[in-house]
Formats: sequence, structure tokens, C-alpha cells
Amino acid sequence: MTQVVESDESAREEDVLVEVNGLKKYYDAGSLTGTPVKAVDGVDFDIRRGETLGLVGESGCGKTTLGRTLVHLEAATEGEVLFDGRDVTSLSGSELKRWRRNAQIVFQDPESSLNDRMTVGEIVREPLDVHDWPTLTVRVAGASDATVTGDAEAADPTESGRDVDVTVTVSDDDADVAVRDSLPIGPEDLAVDVDSGSTTTVDVELIPSKSQVRRAHVRELLERVGMQREHYFRYPHQFSGGQRQRVGIARALALEPEFVVLDEPVSALDVSVQAKILNLLEDLQDEFGLTYLFIAHDLAVVRHICDRVAVMYLGNVMELGAADALFDEPANPYTHSLLSAIPEPDPTIESDPITLRGTPPSPRDPPTGCPFSTRCPAKIRPDEFDHLDDETWAAIDDLHRIVRERGRAERSLRERAREVLGMETRFSDVEDIVVEAFGRLDRTPDATAERSFEAVMDALPRDVRGPLVDVTDHLRENREEDALERLLDAFGSECDATSPAYYDVDEGGRVSMCHRHDPAYDEVGPVLEERYGDYAGR
Repeated sequence: MTQVVESDESAREEDVLVEVNGLKKYYDAGSLTGTPVKAVDGVDFDIRRGETLGLVGESGCGKTTLGRTLVHLEAATEGEVLFDGRDVTSLSGSELKRWRRNAQIVFQDPESSLNDRMTVGEIVREPLDVHDWPTLTVRVAGASDATVTGDAEAADPTESGRDVDVTVTVSDDDADVAVRDSLPIGPEDLAVDVDSGSTTTVDVELIPSKSQVRRAHVRELLERVGMQREHYFRYPHQFSGGQRQRVGIARALALEPEFVVLDEPVSALDVSVQAKILNLLEDLQDEFGLTYLFIAHDLAVVRHICDRVAVMYLGNVMELGAADALFDEPANPYTHSLLSAIPEPDPTIESDPITLRGTPPSPRDPPTGCPFSTRCPAKIRPDEFDHLDDETWAAIDDLHRIVRERGRAERSLRERAREVLGMETRFSDVEDIVVEAFGRLDRTPDATAERSFEAVMDALPRDVRGPLVDVTDHLRENREEDALERLLDAFGSECDATSPAYYDVDEGGRVSMCHRHDPAYDEVGPVLEERYGDYAGR
């Protein structure tokens, strides 16, 4: 049995690195151009330290915008992004610059994301120069109150791990120096002087220059991503797509981040190269303790590399849960539709994908209820219309989409003038709209539009015909909003009226955003079987 998610205490008990609450990213918000583009429309999720969270969905659903907002390449319109418990959406200036060392991004196309005028070494080294790396942090042990001077600064007492570069242990007559393993320097590269006066002062000087340290770090990174040290002086155009993506990965890892957004890192690569890059990403995650947000279209790749998966549609996360559970037993209708599109390698299995009708609504004008309501194959239907077959419902949904698009279309001044004068415009074809939606009922294909319209209306049940007459009357008067309201009043359901809550759909913490998880309605799986039979992805 499913239940509404009111809190997620179990997730909070996990070692969460990134927590997203009510995050929105709107474009043109507050401008004079009209309604904003709701690219990300209030999402909530967390990413646990060391895991890979996959983010899937069709083009334009907001995946890349979400990823860019998490690393502060886009400013959030509303909501918060907690990184280790700290809200980073409000950071600016030096605080933002310092935090960005912890969060990096690998872009989709290595050809456009690398500067062809820079050598590979310069590309990977650039973030080191921008952040004046290394900025050594020192923890002093054995002294209660110590001051750090020279080429280093005192580490925050609460920091540990990668946040502490050098540990100086002070004793009566000596100081022991330890350097973090991943740094390209050792204790021999530091000149440490301890002055044990009234207060302990630890002076740390870097013996090699910062330029030397950076070059050594870049060469080591190139080796770790499968390149060679001599590639330092070559240019991006001298490498294949896979090698260029390795350079992009090395650049993202240069500042030793904890969190990396991978924006379709293999989609622009040949299939033969994709597996190598995926294996590299997994190896680097184990070696550096990285946390990934993996954005992709390829569902097979996502299942291979991701621990959990978030399914996104029209700026909303529709389902989120463990990868194996989500792929084996999808809960949300949109997830069912996506998985049904995966080709079946066994030719003896006969099944068809769930074909979603139409296109996603504009993010400027999303549906008022469930974001997937205009295309949902398991949409809740009013009980009083149980006698209608699936084809008639498909036609009603088509008419709904056509009227929505007609309402969003802009009328020119000339068209408005022609309408006032009673002349025909491209918005005058009301009969054609109905015939287009209910064309299967037209038994007079060679007749005029008016005759075909009459034939369609005569073939419809009376309780359907009445509302459609009202709709066509509104359309003739260019009152699209009234036409939509009449359609929803007659044929709408809970899916059109309210946005669904998130429901727990298994014991592993998987959640899904769908009204059908409410016990008052039939569950998604049986409804899809009834409407689509042996569909693919079951």
C-alpha cells in the first residue's frame, strides 16, 4: 500500500552531501515579456555522499538546468541547495568562489567545452590559477592556541579529510609534518618553523613554486584519466572525442571537488568509447571519494552506473528511487512510458512501447494539475464516462491539446482586425479542429469540413456531443480559455485539478508523484495492462 510522504527522517540519517528543497529556476521571472519559463519547478531530493544519482527525462525537461543550478552556474529563483548542511544558493563573492572548489561539472560536448587555443595543460591548469591553488590549510596538533603564517592558513577546527592539507604535530623539541596523500607534494617540499613562545606560531613555506606544483598536479591528473604526461603541451583538436572528454574530466577534478555534475558525459561519444569513460568515472569515484549527479538519456547507461535514479518531466521529479527497483518495477506512468521505449533484444518477445501522444506542454504554460496529465497513458477518467472506449478518450485528449496550443498562439494585428471584420483567419477552422481530433469517426472523407464535422458529431454519444458543441461555440468566438474550462469541466479529473503528492511506493524509500497511488484509485500497472495489453517494459 502506498502512502503520502510527509517526512524523510531515514534519508536525513544517511550521510547526505547535497540536499535540495523546493528548488525552482524560472527564466524571465518578473519581466515584462509575460509568464516565466518554469525550467525547474520545485524539486526535492538528496544525494548521499559517495553515491551516483541518475537524472533522466526527455529533452527540455530541465535536467541540465537543474544540474547547472546545483553548482551555481545558474542562480536559483527559489528554494535551497544544502551542501554539507550549508545553503549555497545565497553565497556570493569570495565565499562562492571558495565553495566552487567543492562542486564541479563535466559538460556534454567536449568539442565545444574545451578552448582550442589552449593546450591541454593550460585547460586543466586554468582552475588552479583562478583559485590560486594550492592554498594550504594547516592543522596544528599539540598546541592549544597556534597561529599559522607563510604560504598556508589555519584549517577550520571542524574540518577534516581533504579540507586539511598539512598536519603539524608540535612536541617539546621537534615538529612532525604530514601531508595529505592526494597532494603532489611531500613533507620535504615544505619548510616548517615552529616558534613556541607565549603563543605557538607555525610558519609554513612552500619550497617549490606554485607553478611547479600546479604543473606536477596537472600531469598526475592526466595520467589518472588515462592520458600521458607528454600530452600536456598538445591541443584539443589533436585528440579523439573520448580523449577530449578525459581532458574535461581532469579539469573538473583539478580542484579536488567532492561533488561533480556529469551532464551527459558520454552521449557525444562513440559506443566503443562510452564504456571506457564510464569505467574511468567509476574508478575515479572510488579513488577520490566523489559524489555524482549523472544526467543522461541512455537508460541502459544509467542503470549500469547509478545507485539511484530520478525521473524528470516538465521541471518536476516524477519518481525517485533505487535504480534496480525503478527499472524492474516502475511506479510512475511516465517511468513506465520511458522504459517501454527501450528496445527488446529478444526477437521472440512481442510487445509494443507506450506511445505518448503529442508533445510536452510549454514550461511557460504547464498544466494546472499533474504536470504529466496532458499525455498520461494512465490518466484518471471520470466515472460517468466509463462507457467511452480508449480511442474516444484519445480524441478528447487530442482536442484538449489542440485547444491549449491554439490559446497560446499569438494573433497578429492583421488577424485581430480580420476577426473584428468577420473575415476568415487561420483561427477560423473550428470544424477542422474537431474533425482532426475525432477523424476516425468521419465516414465522409471527401465531404466539406462542415459535412465532416456534422458526421463526427452525429457519431458521438450524446453526453459527449453536448460539451463539444459548447467547446466549438467558444472557439468560434475566439474564447479559448472558456473552451478549455468547458473541456475540463466535462471530462477532467483529479489529474487535471490538483498536483499530486509524493507517495512511498516501496520499502526502500522510493517515491512517485501520481494520483493513482492514492488508495481511492486503481494502481498504475493494472490500468496500463488494461489499456495497452502486453506493452514493452513490463
